[in-house]
Amino acid sequence: MTGALLYAPGFRHPPEAKDLKASLGFLALRKERIQWVAGGRPSKPRTSPALLEKRRLAFLFGDYLLAGALWLPRGVRLSDYLSQAKPFQSLLEAWLYVLSPEKPMVELDPMERFPFVTVNLRLAEGVAEAPGEDKDPRLTLFG
Repeated sequence: MTGALLYAPGFRHPPEAKDLKASLGFLALRKERIQWVAGGRPSKPRTSPALLEKRRLAFLFGDYLLAGALWLPRGVRLSDYLSQAKPFQSLLEAWLYVLSPEKPMVELDPMERFPFVTVNLRLAEGVAEAPGEDKDPRLTLFG
């Protein structure tokens, strides 16, 4: 990256000026350390859309989570997919929620919304899937 600005770790977009730590003319990043990225272009599935289904998921990153839709092969268990998928995937209609011990997850309001983000599946601390139609949707953020 050229013209890189380094901020304190966080999720605020854009970051606050007080969190600026340094600026560099050039910075090489280890992509395996990137948790998620906003911006750019979403990846397009390489498989026929008839073989895919959109699933609502939440990815936990410390004290916040990103919830959105991910294209997965039909009929494949989430755990099987996560163990074999490429690490960087487009999470569509992504919402960022800051966790709070005073509020149940279902009462959290999204802090930020993105048309999509690119998520590193391997760095998420946990992944939750929306319940099926036969389960109570109030138990999740996926609505």
